[in-house]
Amino acid sequence: MYQIAVCDDSQQDSALLQNMLDDYEEALNEPMSVKSFPDAEALLGYISLNSYRPDLLLMDISLPGMSGLEAVRKLRTENFTGEVIFTTASPNYALAAYELDAKQYLMKPLNRQRFFAVLREIFQSGRKYLMVRQKRAVRKILLDDILYCETQGKHQVIHTSSEDIRVRITSGAMRRLVPPPPPP
Repeated sequence: MYQIAVCDDSQQDSALLQNMLDDYEEALNEPMSVKSFPDAEALLGYISLNSYRPDLLLMDISLPGMSGLEAVRKLRTENFTGEVIFTTASPNYALAAYELDAKQYLMKPLNRQRFFAVLREIFQSGRKYLMVRQKRAVRKILLDDILYCETQGKHQVIHTSSEDIRVRITSGAMRRLVPPPPPP
């Protein structure tokens, strides 16, 4: 399950991001857990107290108190390696955002297709694990642990070194989810 943090002082913008993430999760079957924070201090406090490490941080720049740029700078000095997308109404901070290794700098109001394309790029490109639904639970399987996959009727059996995991998914969908192994 992908952990996503939204940090935006506008309840309306935060709700819009949550709705778009819900739509993305439903459309592409990408299980995610989203936590929202009204300012940078709340985000940093939660991360510190709970050892929370989101896979993706959606960060507004103009926040009360500490700016989004300052918060990400602080996180990066503390070895935060998650992806960051800055969402803002000002084009003035793009260079500073990319210096903090931001994946994207999106202008408000957000374009839905562009936002989905960025999410797809993040979730598909650096994927080190496969998320599958099995009965009522979501399983995270490290790609390095997968030995091979086999089709059995309407199911795929994912063979790992420790177990065989049976999931209901088409072989085409499985090929899209599991990248080919690197050449020797």
